[in-house]
Amino acid sequence: GERLRLLHEGLSTLAAEGWPVRALAPSGAIYLSAEFALRGYRTPKGVLETSADVRTWLLESAGMAMVPFDAFGATHAPDWYRLSVGAVSLADVHGLLDRLGAAMRTLQRP
Repeated sequence: GERLRLLHEGLSTLAAEGWPVRALAPSGAIYLSAEFALRGYRTPKGVLETSADVRTWLLESAGMAMVPFDAFGATHAPDWYRLSVGAVSLADVHGLLDRLGAAMRTLQRP
């Protein structure tokens, strides 16, 4: 519902700002598929070189945990992740999007 729509819109806003982020339109109840093509970007602590680096950076800098598609056998989609809003409130999604936007603005493009 509303939480997925908000998360999708927030990621679409980041894409419109030029970040390599996109999300498929929500089609389920609690999951969103999203791409974070951030490998090669520089954080204040170093370069994001792997999918694990991207996940760790997003968790530490924005408090966002994601499951990589390769956990489901989709090794051909290394920048794609599954996000869940099953245990969060609308306020939590708003807070996440604020933190995510702030974190993205600390990145330097490759």
